[in-house]
Amino acid sequence: MFVANYVYSESMREENGKPVIINPLTMICPFAVPTNYSFYFSVGVQDIPINGEVKLLFQFLDPSGQKVLEQLFTLPNIPESSLNGGKAGIQINVALQNVVLKQSGVYTTKLSCNDDVLGEFPIEVIPNGKNDG
Repeated sequence: MFVANYVYSESMREENGKPVIINPLTMICPFAVPTNYSFYFSVGVQDIPINGEVKLLFQFLDPSGQKVLEQLFTLPNIPESSLNGGKAGIQINVALQNVVLKQSGVYTTKLSCNDDVLGEFPIEVIPNGKNDG
């Protein structure tokens, strides 16, 4: 099993049953920290086992490695009739609302499946000090 794609974004919407990523983020730039900030992430995972229970754990960690939040997804069994070339994959889109960012620095989303780490995805929080309003 592996992560095929991962992106942070400012927003996301659905168009004709497909997700549309709006303003991909390479960093988060709030006016100041600490702050509450809302953003999205989208992740594609390939080669998912079709037999047995599959649990995906998302952990958002602060620069010191402390958990800011976590979410566990238990995937449903995948019928063999829906496989593409004998392989199973999933695209998960998640809205993170009012996440507490206590400090600037590099935050990380850690993705694990059944206790095996699939990947870690950093994003830097840098206050911009500008008032665009």
